[in-house]
Order: sequence, then C-alpha cells, then structure tokens
Amino acid sequence: MSQLKDFIEIDKKFQNSINLQLDIDNRKKLNSYIPTRSSINILNGFLENVINNKEKANILIGPYGKGKSHLLLVLLAVLKESEDKTTEKLLNKIEKISDVTANNARLIHKEYKPFLPVIISGTDRDLNHGFVLGLMEALKKNDLMDIAPDSDYSKAVEVIENWKNKYKKVYKEFENILTGYETNVKELEKSLKSMNRNGLEIFKKVYPELTAGSEFRPMVQDNAMTLYREISIALKEHGYGGIYIIFDEFSKYIEGHERETFAYDMKILQDMCELANNSKEQQIHITFVAHKSIKEYGNALPQDMINAFKGVEGRLKEIRFIVSAQNNYELLQHVIKKKGTEYKAWLKEENNSEIIKESYKIPCFQSMFKFSDYQQIVVKGAFPMLPLTAYALLNISEKVAQNERTLFTFISKEEPKSMAQYVVEHTFNNEWIVTPDKIYDYFQNLFKKEIGNERVHTEWLNAEYAIAKAKETGKIRMLKTLAVINIINKFDEMPPTEEILKIA
Repeated sequence: MSQLKDFIEIDKKFQNSINLQLDIDNRKKLNSYIPTRSSINILNGFLENVINNKEKANILIGPYGKGKSHLLLVLLAVLKESEDKTTEKLLNKIEKISDVTANNARLIHKEYKPFLPVIISGTDRDLNHGFVLGLMEALKKNDLMDIAPDSDYSKAVEVIENWKNKYKKVYKEFENILTGYETNVKELEKSLKSMNRNGLEIFKKVYPELTAGSEFRPMVQDNAMTLYREISIALKEHGYGGIYIIFDEFSKYIEGHERETFAYDMKILQDMCELANNSKEQQIHITFVAHKSIKEYGNALPQDMINAFKGVEGRLKEIRFIVSAQNNYELLQHVIKKKGTEYKAWLKEENNSEIIKESYKIPCFQSMFKFSDYQQIVVKGAFPMLPLTAYALLNISEKVAQNERTLFTFISKEEPKSMAQYVVEHTFNNEWIVTPDKIYDYFQNLFKKEIGNERVHTEWLNAEYAIAKAKETGKIRMLKTLAVINIINKFDEMPPTEEILKIA
C-alpha cells in the first residue's frame, strides 16, 4: 500500500514558530503569513493607533499557536520599511480581506516616518537592564550606535582601551588578574560590548585592585524610561518617527519571575507605559504579548504578584486575539496540501462517506457550515484528520498549548506523535487516518502539567487511571477520545455520546 506522504504534503512555511528577535527581517516569514479577518482587524487597530497617535500601551492576549507573533512581525515590517516587493505582496494579500487595512498600511508608508522596532525578551533578571539591552541591540542592528549614550559597559571598554594605550603596567596587571577569573581581555571586552552582566561584574571586581581601591562608578544614564525618551528624540534626526516596543512572551516572564523583585519590575513597566501613552510627536508604542490575562492565572500566582501587576494593568488596553472557528479550519486547509487525485477517491469510500455525513450532524459543524462548505473546508481541508480530530486539535491547542506544543507543531513538525510524523510513516488501509486519540497522545504531557487548571488535570488523571486498567487497543483509543472531549468541555457542541465516540 502507498504511504500517505505520497498524497499529503505539509507546507513547512507555515510552521508557527516565530522568534521576533531573529525573524524581524526574515522575508520568508513575511511571505508565509496567512491573513484572516480576525487577525487583520487587530492589525488595523494597531495601524490606526499609529495614525491617530493614541492607545500606545496595550497587551495582546491569545492562546499559543494562534499567530500573535506572526501578526506582530507583519506590523513591524509595515512600520519599519518603505514599500518593496515583499511588503507589496503582503499588502495585496491583506487587501483581499480588508482594503481599509491595506490602505492604512500604505498611508503609513507614504506619510509617516519609519519606527525603530525594539524586542524585549523578558529573560533578564533586571527588567530595567532588559529594556536597555533591547534598545541597544535595536540601535546596533540598524546602524544607529552613534546616538547610543554611554553606559557602564561602554565606559568599561573605554577604560580598558585607555589602560592598553597609556598605562602598560596597569594593563599587564589587568591581564594577569583576569586569568584568576578564567577569562582574558579579548573575551571580557566581547562580553562588555554585548552588555553581558557577568562581564560587567568581573570588571567591577577587578577595577578596585588597579585603582587603589576606588569603585567603578561612571555615572552614566541607565534608567530605561529616560533612555528611551532621549533616544526617541535623537531618532528624529535620523529619519525615524519613533519607537515600537514588543515585549514578547510576556506570560513566560510573569510565570518565571522571582517574587522578591516583582514589585520593582512592575514599577519599571508602569514607567514605560506612561512614557508611551504620554509620547506625542515622536511616538513610542509598547505591546505586551501574553497567552492569558493576569486574572486568568487564578491560584497559580501569589496574590501579592497579582496586586503588583494591577498598577500596570490599568495603563494597558487589553486586545483579545480571537480567531473565529471558521478561520481556524481555513488555516488547516492552507497548511495541509493535497497531491494528486487519489485521496479524493479514498474519501468517497462507503465507510468514510458515512463518517462524513454522520459527523456533519454534530452541532459544532452543522451550526457553523453549510454542508458544501463543511465538505470543502473541514473534510477535504483537514484531511488526513477526521473532522472530529480537527475540532479536537483546534480546541485543545487553544486550551493548553504552549510554544513547544501547538496546533501548528502537531501538523508540521516531524516529531513523535505529531501528524507530520504519522504522514511520513503511515500506509493506507481501510480506516480513516488521524483520529482524536492522537490529539491526546500529543498533548498529554501538557495535560499533566496543567495543575493550575484543575479540570484539565483531573480529566487527565481519570483517563490515565482508566487506560492503565484497559487491555484492548480499541478501548484505550476510546478512553483517550473521551478524555479529549471532556477536557474541551463544550458539550453543547461536542457531547460525549456513544454515537460520537463511534464516529471518532
């Protein structure tokens, strides 16, 4: 029997892993963007904020794997660049869905100066330093270091160069002392130029030994809010209209933050939000990217951390990244390519034809699609998944997905238990291919981790207990499917009935 990969191709362009810092100039990522009505509405809101100089501090909230970072990559490309072949192609795609959004993008290209994009990762223990480092990296990347102010790091490099050129004995002693720190001058200078905190700490410890006990205190500007204000003004002379800051993966920052310094960092965020909201001619915008709001953490975060965030929350406009169910199925249709006509005949086999008809009777499909659209978008579009599998994937990824496990990684990443791997290895037989129990297999580690979501975790525990007692493969698959339906918990759309379990 032929392998499924002879008939199905996963379009690798649509793997959803976007690293804003690395992909900011990636033309392939821009070319692979699939605009949907809901995402274009959000994009238009961001563009109008720039045009109208308003609502400059906001938080974009939506589940992992829905395309938030990809959308912001498009936004930064529109704000940063003049129109070229890539952006024109992108705008033509957008225009098919919303000519208003495309016209706003072209208006910004024509009448507005570009914005300097700054990406904050939130991995730095000191958030003030994180904001400074993000700005310095943006200036360096865009050949704007001539307007970068002095910092402790640049001053340290300056001192080292001064020792090297004017004080040979001091420099020689400096070299000798560094061997005790298992480094050398070249490596330390490299560390300082990249604003690595460990490098600066070493220099501060060594400095007193070479300067009769004096401390290294260059008294330079390192307050993030003041620095951004000054750089924004300086950028005007270089043809920029302001700064656009993206705080990517803000949820990971919240979840991994040390409790002791959280209140201090929230003050930094409040200052940056106020700076953005108060900016005028040289606009400063800041957008936080999160997979859920602070209120949705429940008992997963200490109350004092939640209280500390409230001061920031009041300065942010909340934007929900809500993708319609129809849009999600259309995305599946775009990602999964069909090769040849053989699969069509396979879909028409009597048993599979009956599954198609019975699946359409389920409320989640009948209320959303005409039968012809259901056949085209769900049945053929999501093939080789069962319609119920496609439904399960979209809902489970929204409920528990994380960066390493999303709707798109399940489809396109060749790893154990993914659909892509299944396509590579599977040969045709008389039953349908990807059933809902495969969704359980792929996401079960996330079910296990969902301690903050008691229902999800409890359903996983119940399923694992029952599966451990089951012996037959069919029963195990049924239990996994039942667990998926219970975890989704939308019984008005997909009730856990015997009929539905048969279809699945």
